[in-house]
Amino acid sequence: MFKRAILGTALALGILTVGFVQLADQPFKNVEASEIQQHIQKSSLQVRLEMLELSVMPTTAEEAVQTFAKAVKLRNGALQYAILSEKEKAKVKKSFEECHWVTGVSSPWVETYKIISEKELKPGTKMEYVVEFELYTSTGMAGTDEVRLIAEKTNDQWLITNSNFAD
Repeated sequence: MFKRAILGTALALGILTVGFVQLADQPFKNVEASEIQQHIQKSSLQVRLEMLELSVMPTTAEEAVQTFAKAVKLRNGALQYAILSEKEKAKVKKSFEECHWVTGVSSPWVETYKIISEKELKPGTKMEYVVEFELYTSTGMAGTDEVRLIAEKTNDQWLITNSNFAD
């Protein structure tokens, strides 16, 4: 936890410094105070987002899958996105942005979920899980859906590297 706090502080200072260097690196441009304030605010939001994402970063494969499943249930695309690999993020970013980071539909909704299988694909670094979601509507249970998730270890973090729906 202390390492994350130090890393987060260093990250925040680095981002703010880079922002000011970028503004200062424009020698002939007259920089208005409002532009500087807007840049500081943007940097602050960016740092806050990065700190939030860092705080939810899974440290085990199962935690990655549980977090992803919880985010699906909550229809929270921002949380789903935070724990995806860069390759997976590239696949979903546009559609998540277009729906304002809300995923899924209002009905049927995910009521519960559970991991129904897990398999080690590469010792200590790659796991496959199948998660079953129970779907409900206002009239009751509407069936189940399964998703096959691959979680891979990158440094000390586990990311979802494949989230294709199971056949």
